[in-house]
Amino acid sequence: MGLQLISLPIKMSKPFRISILTNDLARTDLELSHLREQGYIVETYQAVGNLQLAQPFPDLFIIDTTSLDQFNLVTQIRHLSPHVGVLVTIPLTNQEGRVQAFLAGADNYLVRPYEVEELLAIVGSLKRRLGWIK
Repeated sequence: MGLQLISLPIKMSKPFRISILTNDLARTDLELSHLREQGYIVETYQAVGNLQLAQPFPDLFIIDTTSLDQFNLVTQIRHLSPHVGVLVTIPLTNQEGRVQAFLAGADNYLVRPYEVEELLAIVGSLKRRLGWIK
């Protein structure tokens, strides 16, 4: 009976990284603390023109802006790194934004205002879909 080595997939040996692109850093404080409590590595960036700051790309982008450029950000992310997850937050009053998010390439959307538990559930779902959880 010899020692058997088991190799784990690379994704399981490193933490799940999330970048939040926002135009309101103060609004993300609660989300940051809850995501970090779950073991995620979370970074925040001002939304405009900071895709280069987020490289190497994280495993998931959360785009939490009130600007019309949020769908352009999704398109840019998909073009630069098609395999990362993308979650877009959309104001309750923006009905057509939900469809626009998917057309731009988002994996899911979250309607603002939202509960932290809903955010954590969607992040967990995307983590499974991206192959982090079997």
